[in-house]
Amino acid sequence: MKESPVAGESGCIFPEIRGMETPLLLMDLRVVGRNVELLRNAFPDVDIWYALKSNPDERVVSCLATLGVGFEVASASELRAVLGLGIPSDRIVCLHTIKSPAFVRLLHDSGISVMAVDCREEVQKLATIAPRSRVVVRLETDGHGSRVRLGGKFGCAPDEVVELARLARRSGLESAGVTMHVGSQCEAIATWLGALNLCRAVCERLAEVGAPPEIISLGGGLPVPYTTSVPPLAAIGGLVRDAAIQRCGTAGCRVTFEPGRSIAATAGTLVTSVIGTATRGGERWVYLDAGIYQGLFEWLPAAGGFAMPIVADHGERPFQRCRLAGPTCDSLDVLPGEFNLPELRTGDRLAFRFAGAYSTSVSTTFNGFDPPRVVLVGTGGDSRDG
Repeated sequence: MKESPVAGESGCIFPEIRGMETPLLLMDLRVVGRNVELLRNAFPDVDIWYALKSNPDERVVSCLATLGVGFEVASASELRAVLGLGIPSDRIVCLHTIKSPAFVRLLHDSGISVMAVDCREEVQKLATIAPRSRVVVRLETDGHGSRVRLGGKFGCAPDEVVELARLARRSGLESAGVTMHVGSQCEAIATWLGALNLCRAVCERLAEVGAPPEIISLGGGLPVPYTTSVPPLAAIGGLVRDAAIQRCGTAGCRVTFEPGRSIAATAGTLVTSVIGTATRGGERWVYLDAGIYQGLFEWLPAAGGFAMPIVADHGERPFQRCRLAGPTCDSLDVLPGEFNLPELRTGDRLAFRFAGAYSTSVSTTFNGFDPPRVVLVGTGGDSRDG
């Protein structure tokens, strides 16, 4: 039995870009700013450090820098990018737990002191290359209720967190606290509650052994309402204030979030064009100039199965079921399921809303097709990029 089709909308797709070639990722910096404001209202006592991996466009980064947001980097390339924009080292952290020796050396030489670990080997690496670094130990959480679980590859059990904190202190490092991540797009409030309570218990044990946390990093995972309802930020904020701030924190302890999706996703719209259509096996196929490899990777079930709201021009045409595919020769380059959209013809445009996160940053040039070009909209000036 075939899946029920995903219903699309009809409407005018940004008339100001009608003469521009697609695919394009339209980013609205006003929405970026509003999202930061929403986060600060929900988490008034929490520092925000943007996860650069979600959308590293330098104009987005510069906008966030002016808003006083810090940055979380995971590679030498990301670090060089933010340093190149004049962002000071005290507004940069690295919470990636497994880092190459060369990257650790660059972090240390650049004055980045806060780094994460989750194993003895990484503690030893930092002690050798980056002495006196401020180490936060990553706690593994269950992740049930999140679209993408992160346990297994990252994190350690509560007992190991305490032991690694002790090892860090014996090795000439500073035991600065704990970090965690509930998983990408955490849509279950119970998952947040369980993870925060576990974090609180670990922080209490750290205090008992003489290593009270100076930093409690809550990672990312804040959800975006793509096509379904998600827990409101205010509800998650209430849990954070109760579990992490009021009960975990000691005097001077900083609680931080490292969101990416909740800042960038709703600010972006991926605009594509139809490059061809076909009917085979009784199914209508529509081929776009962007697909899994050019901005829509997260549609894959293995990547989270994110169904984004879709808008199509030509609402006067009858709606019909169709399959949507990208431009490459790969059979994987097909969006899962069927879609109910206005009849699409070659040259028509289709827009995927809430595509500002993990779209261009996960794009490739596979098969010779370029990633979407990022264009600013709603800025009051020239929207084209350089």
